[in-house]
Amino acid sequence: MTSLQGFEFLIQRTGGLAFVDYTQTIAFSRAEGRFNSPDGVAASIRVIGPGLVAEVRIISLGHQQWETNLLSGQWQASDPRYSFNPAALFSPNTGI
Repeated sequence: MTSLQGFEFLIQRTGGLAFVDYTQTIAFSRAEGRFNSPDGVAASIRVIGPGLVAEVRIISLGHQQWETNLLSGQWQASDPRYSFNPAALFSPNTGI
């Protein structure tokens, strides 16, 4: 994958919950988007929280990331305590 310029992806989580925040209240369910080498991603992420199923859009370029707010849908800089960086899924060292 490291030789590719980019690709589209669709990942559906099965099995146990995979939390994306340090308080373990928001779980990852599904991700669909585009990866651009070496670390750029634009994706829609389906998350599950207490009484909530929502889609969050994420744009990640290196260490900078923006996402849509779970409630308002407005774009905002990601809070690293609560954000999920889908580029980590494709890391040559720790990703899939």
